[in-house]
Amino acid sequence: MNYILPFIFGALIIGFVIYIYATALQWIHKLEETQCKCSEDFKRDYMKYYIYIYFANIIFIAISLIFISLYTFLINKKSGNIAMDYFTKIYKIIQFVMPILMIINVIFSIMYIYNLKQIDCKCSEDTRREVYYIWNIISGVIIGINILFVVALGIFMLFITRKIKKKYIK
Repeated sequence: MNYILPFIFGALIIGFVIYIYATALQWIHKLEETQCKCSEDFKRDYMKYYIYIYFANIIFIAISLIFISLYTFLINKKSGNIAMDYFTKIYKIIQFVMPILMIINVIFSIMYIYNLKQIDCKCSEDTRREVYYIWNIISGVIIGINILFVVALGIFMLFITRKIKKKYIK
């Protein structure tokens, strides 16, 4: 039972994020279908394509994990290691690129929706817009806190390393 709770919690979080992105994508498609002139911006296109990439990433990881698990346990354990190495390399590349794309998406989304509100773009008004705006503000705050934490940790480690060198290396 203790092992299943983190899995369920993680699945719920991923499900919630998928829901947020799916509703944002619906809102973006609505803007395009209604030909909302005041919403035309490259940031809207970036947001749309980022969400597509996000969904493709989830599908890729899910299919890869299923394929590797089946191949490893049902067919050939040694070949499964080769497949796992290949998957690991691709996964590392994706895990490097996706956070960069996510940060850009958060910044563009906040700027884009803020601008729509400033120009009072009536055809973009929607609950989905507000939910996505709040989601990106929360995401931006979390990203900012993480960056501050990493910088603080780096400074702390630099300080400790210098102290140790002064104390033990003379």
